[in-house]
Amino acid sequence: MNVFDVISRHVNWAGQRYSVAAANVANVDSPGYRAKEISDFELEMNDTAMRLMRTNPGHMSLDGQTGDQTYDVTDQKSIDETHSGNNVIVENEMKTIGDSARAISSDTALYKLFHRMTIAAAKG
Repeated sequence: MNVFDVISRHVNWAGQRYSVAAANVANVDSPGYRAKEISDFELEMNDTAMRLMRTNPGHMSLDGQTGDQTYDVTDQKSIDETHSGNNVIVENEMKTIGDSARAISSDTALYKLFHRMTIAAAKG
């Protein structure tokens, strides 16, 4: 697994985390709604096996999967619940949204940096 793949997966994870938190905020007044969260990125990466890469056309083809990775969405464990059964805490969700946005921004900057370094190395 190369740096670009890890960064890409992290951006995808942060984007999904952002979407889940935004859905939680959108349902803050929905009776009985249970706040959702996605699994930690570190846990997802620990469960990911290293893949072989085809670096030469003469190498055997690989049966790699393509497409976006999806992460497990589960109910949040929360002791705070309204009288309607809703357990969304807006402050926590806004923090998650901010953290996710910062992660995406940092990942994008890292991706650009490694891309420039790769281009510079290729030019010699």
